[in-house]
Amino acid sequence: MVLFQESNQAAWEHLERVPYAQTAAEQREIYLSMYETAHPKLNSRALDHFLAPLLPQDRINVKFLIYRAPVTHRNLIVELARTYCKIKPDRLVSRAAKSNIYFGGNVYLTRETFLNAEKDSRGPYFIVFHELAHAIDWRFGGALFFRTMRSEYVRPIVQAVYDKLDAHLEQLRNQGVLFEEKQRERLLQFLKRGACKDIRLDETEQALLKELRSYFVPQLSGANHAALSDAWSGATANRICGQTQHAKSYYFIGQRQTHLQGPEFFANHFAYGVLNNKQALSDNAKMFRTTVKQMDEYIQDLFDQ
Repeated sequence: MVLFQESNQAAWEHLERVPYAQTAAEQREIYLSMYETAHPKLNSRALDHFLAPLLPQDRINVKFLIYRAPVTHRNLIVELARTYCKIKPDRLVSRAAKSNIYFGGNVYLTRETFLNAEKDSRGPYFIVFHELAHAIDWRFGGALFFRTMRSEYVRPIVQAVYDKLDAHLEQLRNQGVLFEEKQRERLLQFLKRGACKDIRLDETEQALLKELRSYFVPQLSGANHAALSDAWSGATANRICGQTQHAKSYYFIGQRQTHLQGPEFFANHFAYGVLNNKQALSDNAKMFRTTVKQMDEYIQDLFDQ
């Protein structure tokens, strides 16, 4: 290959910046060798052991992406591998478990995950880094469960969603759409609650809900908006969201929120960070400025520990 007829430094610099899709398997393997030679203190053996259940090419690809990630994200994943966390093959998960999950110190990934993981529209191996982020949140966050379930992380997400809903309803009113204040309040109450058998939306309220969906759903859809969609799913019980990965029961038990939109936003935001998806990170910050600031500070705090 012409690339590797040049100096090692030129090859290194090229592979540091070229998009993943423009690299070949043999290039990634050479990059790993160069990187590990240049970083002898890196615990690459622990990372190899950590990734052992994956197929050989998947291991190479995932390591390639880890090594190119921002230093904060890279070091947290390597530290995770160095401690007690393991990736487990799906045969160790109960037969009923058909999804990926982080639980009790282990990352469980179904075999189906890796059939198309490299071609995930959200980015190569996005789901792997998403689940590793959950492990980092649980393992290093200093809480009994996910640290990002705390109200200090969840409250700004919910507040931002309902500020945007309120603002758009006010915009509709200014445009001449007629509705009473009690109808606005009933609609927002309907969205805030999981089980709403006692709330029957009237014709005007249903029309308003349809308008809210038509306005916001396109902003929450697409490969770059997994974090946004999960945040809105958790705040509106899946009533306004993009391509959601979880059922309403994941975010609500009856009328009570589970606060899992915090961990899901964190895991998606972390995965986009590993993959250096600048557009996704920018869109996250535009819609949830406070939350992104909190999550980035949290990542930095974990790195500094």
